[in-house]
Amino acid sequence: YNSFVMLENISPYKKPAWKRAYDSLKENPSLSNVIEVLFKVHQRGSNIKTELICGLFHFLSVATVLAVNPAQLSEGGYIKSEVASGTAISVAVTCILTGLFGNLPFVSTPTLATSIYLSAFMKNKNLSPASGNAVVLIVGILLTLCTQKQLSLIIKMIMPKALQLGICIGLSILVALTALVRLGLVKQGYETILTLGDIWTLQVIIAMASFIAIASCQYYGIAGAYIIGLLFGSVTYWTITLSWPRQIMQTYQIHVELNLLSLIRPSLWICIFDIFIIALVLLAGLSTSLASLAGIEKDDGAAPRSRWLYFACGIGTILGSVMGSGPVIPSSESAIAISSGARTGLSAIVCGLLFILSAFWYPIWANIPIAGTGPVFLMVGVLLFENTKRVNWDDKSEVITVFITAIFASLTDSIFHGVIFGSMIHLILLAITGRLQEPLNKFYDSLTKLFASKSQDKSFYNPVSSLELTSFDTVETAGNPKDGDDDLTLFPKGANSIMEFLTDVQSDKSYEIEGEKKHYQAII
Repeated sequence: YNSFVMLENISPYKKPAWKRAYDSLKENPSLSNVIEVLFKVHQRGSNIKTELICGLFHFLSVATVLAVNPAQLSEGGYIKSEVASGTAISVAVTCILTGLFGNLPFVSTPTLATSIYLSAFMKNKNLSPASGNAVVLIVGILLTLCTQKQLSLIIKMIMPKALQLGICIGLSILVALTALVRLGLVKQGYETILTLGDIWTLQVIIAMASFIAIASCQYYGIAGAYIIGLLFGSVTYWTITLSWPRQIMQTYQIHVELNLLSLIRPSLWICIFDIFIIALVLLAGLSTSLASLAGIEKDDGAAPRSRWLYFACGIGTILGSVMGSGPVIPSSESAIAISSGARTGLSAIVCGLLFILSAFWYPIWANIPIAGTGPVFLMVGVLLFENTKRVNWDDKSEVITVFITAIFASLTDSIFHGVIFGSMIHLILLAITGRLQEPLNKFYDSLTKLFASKSQDKSFYNPVSSLELTSFDTVETAGNPKDGDDDLTLFPKGANSIMEFLTDVQSDKSYEIEGEKKHYQAII
C-alpha cells in the first residue's frame, strides 16, 4: 500500500476547472459572470468596481518607470524615446498575461536595479544597444524556463538567505549612489573616494523637494506617491527653465536591434548572470510578500499560479529585448493597489491597458529631467534597504555574509563578484562553526525529494495493460527504474492500468473484490 490507499465511499467526481468554467459560461454568458468565472472576484472578497479603481492605482504607482527606465538606459547608449514606448508595451503585455493566466494583482515593470547594471556594463565595455538586447533576450529565456518548478527551486536552494539579503542591500547602495552622482550631489574626491557636490544647484533643490513630497505621500498612504513626486519635480523644473516638451503624443515605430554574435564574449555571460540573479531573487521575494499582503498565498506561503508569473515576466523580458526596455519583474509598488483592495488579475489587466495608451505619450516621458527621476531612484534605494530588517543580527556568520556580499556587489558593480565572495565567506564560516553539514544535508534532501516526486508523477501515468491482473495482485509499477526499492502498487480485479482504474472509479463503476461489490477510491 505504499502507492495507493483504498478507501470506501467514493466521493463525487469533480470536473476540471476549465470544464466547470465552460459550463458556467454556457448557462450564463453575461459579462459579470464571465469576469467572475475568469477572475473569481467575489470569491476573493472583492468586486468589479474595486478592481477597476485599483487598476488605476496600479498605473499611477508604477507609471514613473516610463521616465526612470529611459533615463537610466540612455546612459548605455539607448534612445530615450524608443525605450519609453518599448517599456510601455512590454509592461502592458506582462500585466495582461499575469492577470489573465495567473489571476494575480501584480504589476511587473523593468526594475531600476537591472537597468543600472545593464547600462553601466554597456558603458564600461563600450557595447552597443544591440548587444545589450541580446543579454536581455537570454535573461528572458531563462526566466521562462523557470516555469519548470524544479529549475526555480534548485536555483533558490543554491542561493542561501544571507546571499539574497546581501544582494538586495548592495543594490540599495548602488541605486542611491547612482541617483546622487547624477544629481551632482556626490562627486569624485581628490583626497577621498567621494565628496559632497554643489547642493545649491536648481536640480538638487527641486529633487530634494520632490523626495520630501514622495516620502510625505507614502507616510499618509496617498496612492500614486511616486508619480506625484515625479510630476512635481518635472513641472517645476520645466517652468523655471522654460524647457517644456515640444510634443505630447507621437506614433512609434519599432526598431529591432539584436546582436547575438556578441554572446561569444565571456564577459557578457557574467552580465547575464548578474541580471538573472537580480531578477530571480526579486521576483521570488516580491511574489511571496505581495501574495501574503493580498491574502491569496498558498499553504506554503507561495503565490498561487506562480509559474504563470514567471512565464509572463519571461515573455515580457523577451519582448523587452526586441524593444530595448530591459528585464521585467514584479514591482514592489503593487503593494499600494493591493492595500487598497486589489485581489485579482482584473486590476493588472486594467493597468496593462492604461500602459498601452501611455505608449503614445513617450515624448513627455523621454523629456523628464533628473530633478524628477532622481527622487524616485532614491526612494527605490530606500525600499531595497528595508531588507535589513530580515537579517538575523544575532547570527554573526549571517551578518558578515550579508555585509561582504553587499559591499562587493555595490562597489564592484557586479552581482557575480558579490555572490562569489559572499559564498566563500559563508561556507568558510559554516565550516569553522561546525554547521556546514546541516545545509548540505538539507540541500541533498531537497534534491532527492524534488526528483523523486517527479519520477512518481511519471510512473502514475504509465499503464501496465500488458499484465494480467487479478484481485489484489501485487505488481511493480511500470516505468519505475529497478533500483531495489519496493515501489509496489495494488490493483483491483479487472483494472489494466492506473488510469483505467481511476476513470472507472470516477464513472461509478464497481469491482468485485473478495466476493463483495464495493466502491473504492484511489489516493496517491
